[in-house]
Amino acid sequence: MLALAPLVLLVLIVGLTSEQTRLIFASDLSVYRRYGLQVLVGSIPYLDFRVEYPPLALVPMTVPLLAAPAGGIDDLGYIWRFVAVQGALAVAAGWLLFQATGRSRSTLVLWAVLVGLAWASVALRYDLWPVLCVLVAVLVVDRCPGSAGVALGLGTMLKLYPLALLPVLGAYALAGRDRAAFGRLLVGCASVVGIVMAAAWALAGPASLQWLVYQQDRGLQIESLGAGLFLGLHALVGQVVDVGYAFGSIQLRAPGSDLLVAASPIVLAALLGIVTAVAAIRFRRDYARLGRVPTASVGLASAAAVAVLLVGSKVLSVQYIIWLLPFAIVLPVRMRWLLLAVTALSTAIYTTDYTGLLRLETPVIAALIVRNVLLAVIAAWLVVEMWRDRGDARDAIAGPADGTARASIATRDRRTLDPIS
Repeated sequence: MLALAPLVLLVLIVGLTSEQTRLIFASDLSVYRRYGLQVLVGSIPYLDFRVEYPPLALVPMTVPLLAAPAGGIDDLGYIWRFVAVQGALAVAAGWLLFQATGRSRSTLVLWAVLVGLAWASVALRYDLWPVLCVLVAVLVVDRCPGSAGVALGLGTMLKLYPLALLPVLGAYALAGRDRAAFGRLLVGCASVVGIVMAAAWALAGPASLQWLVYQQDRGLQIESLGAGLFLGLHALVGQVVDVGYAFGSIQLRAPGSDLLVAASPIVLAALLGIVTAVAAIRFRRDYARLGRVPTASVGLASAAAVAVLLVGSKVLSVQYIIWLLPFAIVLPVRMRWLLLAVTALSTAIYTTDYTGLLRLETPVIAALIVRNVLLAVIAAWLVVEMWRDRGDARDAIAGPADGTARASIATRDRRTLDPIS
C-alpha cells in the first residue's frame, strides 16, 4: 500500500487546489493538450505546427488523450488524466527504488515525501518520463549496458538532459576496462537518438531540428543560478535588470548577462568534464579495492552530473529539480535534508508567488537565491563525496591478498544500492 502513496498524494493535492488555481499551475498542460490533439488528427510535428520539445516528448502529451469519450476532453479532464499517468509513473519509480535498495520501506517513505514536496512538477509536467529513463539506465548499466544506452537515448529524445549522464556511465563501463560494455552503451544510446531523429527528419525535414534551435536561442531564465547573481545585485545595490516573458518563462537581461549566456555552454562542458573525471577516478578506485563498482558510486556520480547541469545551465525551471529526486537514496543523510529544502523551496516559489519574480519582489528573490545556493552546495558536495572515496563496512575487504574475500564481493548482487549514512 505504501508504494501507492505517490499516486494518492498527487491526486489529493491536485484535487484540493481550486479549479482556477489548478488551471494556472497546469498552464503548460494546455500546450501539451494542443500538441497532442494535433498529433491525433494527423498533423506533422515541426512541419505543420511548431514544437519546442524533442520528438518523443509528444508521447506523454498524447497519451492522456487516448480513449477519450465522444466529444473529447477539456483542459480539466486532460489535467486529471495527465495526473493519473504521472502518478502511475511515480509509483513505478518508487517500486524500482524499493527493489534497488533491498526492499527498504524507508525508501518508499522518502520517495513519497519527495513526490509530495515536488507535487506541482511531478503531477503537472512530463519530466518524470525522462527521470524514469535515467533511473532505469543507472540501475541496469552493470548488467545490460546496451539497455542502459537505450534508456538514455529514450530519455534524451524526451527531454535532452539524460545525455549528460552518458560520459559518467561510459566511465563506469571503462572502469573495468570493458570496452565491449562501453560500446554497447554508446550504440544503444546512439541508435535510439539516430532512429528517432531520422524518423522526424523523414517527416519534417530540416524543420525537425527547430527544437534544438529553440533551446539554443533561449536567454537567461530568471530561476537559473546566473540570473540569481544579477537578482542579488539588484536587491543589494540596485543593479538595473530587465525581465520579461519569453520562451515560455521569465527571462532576465542585465549588463553582462549576454556574456554569461554565451559562456554557459563552455562552463557547463567544463563542469560535466570535472564530474566525469572525478567519477572515473572513483570508479577505478572502487574496482581496485572491491573488484567491482558499487551501484551507490554510480548513483552519486549520476547525481553529480545532474546537479552541475542544473547549476551551470542558463535555463532552470522548477520541474528540473525532480531530475535529482531518485538519487536521494544514495545521498548522505545531511545532503538529503538539503535536497528536501531545495525541493520545498522550488515548489513554494512556483505555487505561491511566481509572478513576484517578474515584479522583482525582494522576498521571492531572497527565496530563489537561497534555493540556488543550496543547489550549488549539493553539486559541490556530491563532487567532494565522490573524491573522498569513502567505503562503508559492507564494501570492506580483508586486504589485497585476500582473494577469497575479493571474489565474494565481486559476485555479490550488484543490483542493490548501498545508501550512504
